Amino acid sequence: MLRKKFLFSWLLLLCVSFALSTPAMAAKFKIENGPELDIWGRAQLTFEQFDRDGDKPDDLEFDADRVRFGTKMKLGAWKAALQFDANASGGSATSLNKFIRDAYAEYKFNDAFAVRLGQFKTPSGMANNESSSRLPMAKRTMASRLTVDRALGVVVKGKYIGGSQEAGGFGYHAGIFNLADRGKAVDNISSSQKGDDMSYVYSLFYDYGKMFHIETSWGQIEKAGGPDVPGLFDSKDYEVWDIGARFKQGPVRIRAEYIDGSDVHGQEDWDEEAWFVEGAYRMTDMVEGVLRWQNAECDACKGVLGRDDELSRFELGLNLFLGQNDRNGRVQLNYVKVGRDEEDYAGVAGGSDNRYDAILGQLQFMF
Repeated sequence: MLRKKFLFSWLLLLCVSFALSTPAMAAKFKIENGPELDIWGRAQLTFEQFDRDGDKPDDLEFDADRVRFGTKMKLGAWKAALQFDANASGGSATSLNKFIRDAYAEYKFNDAFAVRLGQFKTPSGMANNESSSRLPMAKRTMASRLTVDRALGVVVKGKYIGGSQEAGGFGYHAGIFNLADRGKAVDNISSSQKGDDMSYVYSLFYDYGKMFHIETSWGQIEKAGGPDVPGLFDSKDYEVWDIGARFKQGPVRIRAEYIDGSDVHGQEDWDEEAWFVEGAYRMTDMVEGVLRWQNAECDACKGVLGRDDELSRFELGLNLFLGQNDRNGRVQLNYVKVGRDEEDYAGVAGGSDNRYDAILGQLQFMF
């Protein structure tokens, strides 16, 4: 019965995607004597079946991973962006309301030096900084959950140093931010910490044209477990570093990344690492196959000495590109098989249903 439901839902999304394959008009225009504007929107609608043994249902579920819209502006050396998330609510003491994903302005002096101020993704983690509209699989990697994530602050950056936009070159980011309380590896952030405790992220990368990219980054979130409680809890700084690379040549795409985090949630000795290797092959203009292997390990999970867990995920994906480009009409179908400690995995990387066998489908449409 479940298989019939799944096939029916997949065929329904396929029919909708064919409807989306009609020509799309980009919402771009230029104000006379003013800026260039790009207004966009994106929805990622999912159907999911998880093999859970707990209280949650194993039956077919429908969801929306992302429903976002925004605008980008460019005027000479200035550019700015606003991004809103219609699928989020609430906020915190140290960040803008979660409804606002990005809000920043940037001034570019030259390729080697630009300054960005506002709220945006910190340069922590290669895969985490790739747009969700381009993800080879329906869900982000487990490793992405260990990054610093979005925060409010300032970054200086540069790219194509020693090269050009066509040939590539070296690049960097150096940023200081408020406490990055959106990150999954922090907990119990308090308004009393705002201004006293900060986040720092630095990255270096190299591009060889559009064919090859390699990068490494280091980040720190001070007092990641919240304020100290004298005699009870000494909140540690969360530190994370990564190294990742991606390659694209013809129909082949390859990505790999390793991320290591220390003192997760500000708890001493709770260390976690995760990595993935992924390969995609474009069989036709409309069809792409993807394989991904992931692994995560947690030492002293939840701060409990001796609780060491491991989680693995094998994923098989099929991407159907049915729009005018790879993003405005895409269907993704994924099969997920987990191993090792599976549902007992207590680390951050195992959250968001990463611990269960699953069949996932996603429809993306955007302009």
